Amino acid sequence: MKLRKNLTISEDVWAILETIKRVQGRSISDIIENSVKKYVKMEKINPLYLKMMTDPNVKHMTKKENDEITAILDNMTEEDMKPVTELEL
Repeated sequence: MKLRKNLTISEDVWAILETIKRVQGRSISDIIENSVKKYVKMEKINPLYLKMMTDPNVKHMTKKENDEITAILDNMTEEDMKPVTELEL
């Protein structure tokens, strides 16, 4: 599902986006979306952490709690995130 949002961006960055759009034949939305995904991967931002922090049901954490959870998530491997059992309700 795609959302329509307003964006405020500097003129020089907009000019770069317009050039990439023209040269590569891609939409600016697609360029930004792919760039954010690459940034998250490059900076090793844990997707579970992002989901947790954007969940409205998660209450505010102290810096210590945040650091502890971040350390745990950072040490998780792809193998750790795979389901191990399946339950049928």
